Amino acid sequence: MSNVTEYAPVFNPNPFRPSEYTAMLIQQIREYGSAIEGKTTLEIGCGSGVVLAALAREGASRVCGVDIEADAISMS
Repeated sequence: MSNVTEYAPVFNPNPFRPSEYTAMLIQQIREYGSAIEGKTTLEIGCGSGVVLAALAREGASRVCGVDIEADAISMS
């Protein structure tokens, strides 16, 4: 099983690095991945996009993220 850091850039320190909550959320996405396959997803408050990456990896047909923080969007 891959860990959450595979979704975060390793070449650049990321102030929006995944939290423990994010790690648990990604575990749930992996566990219920079949329910995500082919779906369109929206994440509000997407930060750097690690959850969106997990959703795409599990088969979401489209992913969209929105965040108020311009620096987060530029990193995703």
